Amino acid sequence: MNILKIKWHYKLIILTVLLTIIPSLLIGYYIISKTRDEIKSGINEELISVSQSLSNEINYTFLGINNSFSFLKYGFTDNSPTPETKINFLMSSAKNIKELISMKLMLQRSTSFEEVIQIDKESVNEGNNEKFINSILYKDYKEEIKQMLAGNITISQPVYKEQLGKWIANYLVVFSESEKERFFVFAKIDLSKLASIIINNPFSNIGKISVLTDKGNLLFQAKDTNFISPQLREDISNILTKSAGVTCINSYKNKNGEESIYCYSTPSSINWGIIVSVSAATAYSSLEKLVTTIIFRTILALILAILAALFFAKNLSTPITGLAGKANDIATGNFDVSISYPVNDSIGKLDTSLIKMSQSLKENFEKIENQKQELENYNRTLEQKVEERTAELKIANQDLASANMMLTDLNKEKNEFLGIAAHDLKNPLTAIKGYGETMLIYPDMTEEVKENFIKTIVESANKMFSIVTTLLDVNAIEQGKLKINLSPTELNQLTSELYYTYQPQALKKKINLILSVPEERLMANTDAGILKQVLDNLVSNAIKFSPFDKNIQITLTNKNGIAKVGVRDEGPGFSENDKQKIFGKFAKLSAKPTNNEHSTGLGLSIVKKLTELLGCNIELISEKDKGAEFVVTIPLMETIIGSAE
Repeated sequence: MNILKIKWHYKLIILTVLLTIIPSLLIGYYIISKTRDEIKSGINEELISVSQSLSNEINYTFLGINNSFSFLKYGFTDNSPTPETKINFLMSSAKNIKELISMKLMLQRSTSFEEVIQIDKESVNEGNNEKFINSILYKDYKEEIKQMLAGNITISQPVYKEQLGKWIANYLVVFSESEKERFFVFAKIDLSKLASIIINNPFSNIGKISVLTDKGNLLFQAKDTNFISPQLREDISNILTKSAGVTCINSYKNKNGEESIYCYSTPSSINWGIIVSVSAATAYSSLEKLVTTIIFRTILALILAILAALFFAKNLSTPITGLAGKANDIATGNFDVSISYPVNDSIGKLDTSLIKMSQSLKENFEKIENQKQELENYNRTLEQKVEERTAELKIANQDLASANMMLTDLNKEKNEFLGIAAHDLKNPLTAIKGYGETMLIYPDMTEEVKENFIKTIVESANKMFSIVTTLLDVNAIEQGKLKINLSPTELNQLTSELYYTYQPQALKKKINLILSVPEERLMANTDAGILKQVLDNLVSNAIKFSPFDKNIQITLTNKNGIAKVGVRDEGPGFSENDKQKIFGKFAKLSAKPTNNEHSTGLGLSIVKKLTELLGCNIELISEKDKGAEFVVTIPLMETIIGSAE
């Protein structure tokens, strides 16, 4: 058959098929080959990353435990402290070992074991019966000690205690030994956090993670262990007996004959092996899907190419016959013609030229019409635009006047602020200068006089520091620079600290400071530092404005989930006029300090703003000449935990 006699559209179909199928096959082969290498590399990297990450986690856990017990051993073997001091050192240091549940200090003489002391962390016994826990933890502990001493074992294999819901391991370290006796610590440590990290690792969704000891025993693993082959167990045991810190990748067949990819890593701090595995079928499932997709798409592309060639050949002449009709439409004034042949060849260029010509004519006519309409609209709306601009100018003038008034108020407040600062700082500066110059003029004054002068200088400096701190607090609050750090805070302790902090200051004025807190433990999610600053100010003011030989009551109560901290004094109280401006800046009130104490008039203003920042409220209850009580209300957390000590 002469190829020259074949119709052109059949030639087009053959050429289209060849140009479609051959590149598709070549590209598909390249993609499959490249993807296979990338998948294999990615799987290896992920296995190595997971195994090394878990290995590092184990290293971190046991290095921390070993360092903590080494510190205990060092403190216990120090010859200088008394035995009581050593025991106290063990008890206090044990609180800081986060994995520790309980430990016994043991004395071994010959084959007998004597328990010296048992130390339990508070968190273990919370909500549990101590005898019940001891029966679980120390049921056969002497046998366990003998086995660990005989095998020179520091850390035993973890065991899951269902009654406690924890993974428990034994830890044994010899503190001191002689020919006749030796001291050692036998501890129970909680490895639940480490077990959770291993068991709940995200990789478990696609593969399996296990931990093997050097004896081939599985840790933190379910009973189904068919995926670990005997050869893999042997390899891990050999590595653990010879070296540590090793990472390897290999392929094994499990007991069911299924091939899997394994990566095992050995921590340097303990003879355990981390095994991370994924089945080959799972690992390369995406590659199989890719091959199926490429084959399907190649066939689909072939079919589409044939259909496209047939359609193109059949409809090639259609746009040519339509060009004459478009030219006639334009000639009659119909400019809304569309492109029916979007290809950029000779036919497409002719079609495009006709469309551009029709669009240009249409746009010119539309521009003329639009300009005419815009001119008419402009004439109609000119007066309205003038009125709108006038109204906008009036609003701008009002805003400018308001801003000018605000600047005037701020300038006035600034001048008042600086005046108070200068006035309040003048007296302590004068005292410091006067006493300092006196000490320079009379260097031979007695030590008692010098000491009194120095105390006066220090008191004046402290007064200046208090004034500057108060002014800076006001500035920080108003500029929004004060950061609030919320955290669970025990109000019982915070209130009690107020009592002990201000007891010496109250005694100087023979004031009886009375504290009342509930037995229940009240917890609030607040900023403890800022709340303490609020309460400090209230107690300090109560002492400052109370006469000698009076009472001040500090109370903490709980009512329907709302804590109330009250500070009540027996001072002069506040008039109705005082109450109107009590929380204002630079407030000048009728009450005065009773022992020449200093007051800036900013304290209660700061208290009000700080309580608002904390989401709390402050209330004043007072009558003139009948004392005053400030009450701060604080929302409690949903759960009230335990009771206050």
